[in-house]
Amino acid sequence: MPIRLRKPTAQRRQPNLSYVWRWLHLGGALAALGILTGCGWDEDTAFSPQYLGSYLRIDSSLWWVSADTTLVQLPYSVRSITSSPWGMMALALHGQTLYLFQGKQLHPSQTINLNETCSQVRSFWEKDRLCLACASGLRIARSQSKSTFVPQWETIAHAGGYTHVAVGSAFILAASQTQVCAYEPQRFAQVASIQLPGPI
Repeated sequence: MPIRLRKPTAQRRQPNLSYVWRWLHLGGALAALGILTGCGWDEDTAFSPQYLGSYLRIDSSLWWVSADTTLVQLPYSVRSITSSPWGMMALALHGQTLYLFQGKQLHPSQTINLNETCSQVRSFWEKDRLCLACASGLRIARSQSKSTFVPQWETIAHAGGYTHVAVGSAFILAASQTQVCAYEPQRFAQVASIQLPGPI
């Protein structure tokens, strides 16, 4: 009977599970993508940082709902809103202006010109950054100050741009009409890409 020698455990080749974890992360990301698609790809409310009330987006109308449930329509048309460490960020309906509302203000404390058309804004709380889906790709804004928003911009270029962005603690998803790309949030390196069979 032949004798079969086994390699010591330390010398055996260990399976590479990194691709498994990558696909698991991507699967969770796609599940989140499906949920967001069902919700219309937008947040309905964003709370003011002092919790004195909330900002509400209904279609393209922007409303302030105070703690005593007083409802005030603000004279701004917006396509996307998100709460952030600096206040509530609202992307104008034409997509080229970003408004910052702080506290229970009925008018923005800052108006930022984006110099291009963007379709969605999301806040990445863990890194104190904003992510915008824009015509040039994924735009990232960070600010050195916690009290005032002084943006420093970085663009992850993508041919054709992005129309949607979803932010999680472990990933950032950006979608065009026919492609979904996943980025890791540390260096914003692309870790996966899926070609869709048709436009979303």
